[in-house]
Amino acid sequence: MSLRELARIVADSMGSASRIIALSDTLARVQARILERLPGKPFSTDNFLSLSVHSICEENGFKKLGIKPRSLQAELAHTLGTGPVRTRYDTYREKAAR
Repeated sequence: MSLRELARIVADSMGSASRIIALSDTLARVQARILERLPGKPFSTDNFLSLSVHSICEENGFKKLGIKPRSLQAELAHTLGTGPVRTRYDTYREKAAR
């Protein structure tokens, strides 16, 4: 899956009407140089370079690692929950005893 596809699946799972805007490599590199100067480095030149290289395995290593693959959509529903964002935040706060 591409990053765009993953972002769309996550946004759809959260019920978000987010727009996903593709950047040219030049704009993405400029974005990285700006954002890596912010506290916490939300995106860096290293991130940009990592995203520029395909990261697809040639063989299925799940069996070797003892991992049983699960559906991304099912995991997102479990991880992100369902319903309005505010309701999910309340659930997270409750679980964290806050």
